[in-house]
Amino acid sequence: MDNEKTVLIIDNGSEIIYNLKLVLWNLGCMIYESGKEDESITYIVTKKPEIIFISLDTAKTDDFALLHKIRELHDCLLIVYSNGISREELEHCINASVNEVLLNPEAQLERLRKLVSS
Repeated sequence: MDNEKTVLIIDNGSEIIYNLKLVLWNLGCMIYESGKEDESITYIVTKKPEIIFISLDTAKTDDFALLHKIRELHDCLLIVYSNGISREELEHCINASVNEVLLNPEAQLERLRKLVSS
């Protein structure tokens, strides 16, 4: 596929990941997946994904430090996903220059399609 997007999903065990992967596969994405920070960093440096999806629970580890590290390493579309988010968590995402916060991603097919095609 000529316009196949390279996507990295960083998630240490949310229930959302399976459905998110299915939707992204159906949209023609090449998907890499990681649950560990060091492995995620390796994928970012070597594969240079166009889009990184990271679960909110994973992003919250170490006070959102991974989001800042991702921004330092690679310029890409950075999306945090979850089934819910607090105002404080949203502020952390904004401070880390997250491009999008996606709530209930498996229920937002059109929005995912737009993000992947941009």
